[in-house]
Amino acid sequence: MAVPEIVIYTSIHLSMYMPKRTTVLLDKKIYKELVDESITKYGDAKHISKVINDRLSSHQSSVMKIVKLANSKKFGKVSQSDFEEFRSKLSERLES
Repeated sequence: MAVPEIVIYTSIHLSMYMPKRTTVLLDKKIYKELVDESITKYGDAKHISKVINDRLSSHQSSVMKIVKLANSKKFGKVSQSDFEEFRSKLSERLES
């Protein structure tokens, strides 16, 4: 059986959103998950692009939050030895 092909419309931010047509080769399992989610959310399998865009937007938002947190001002200082001690204790707790 052939690998399902799907066309995705991506957005480019200019003064307005312009969809871009893209062909993506999907694994059968992933395709089935997308179809199932499309049917659940929108009532049919024709909205796979919306499902993919929703997932990518959600993922991008999460990544941006992590990047913002990593780049934010740090409020405390920890010495190397204190960090190593904490890491060692944490490792012991997780292994037990």
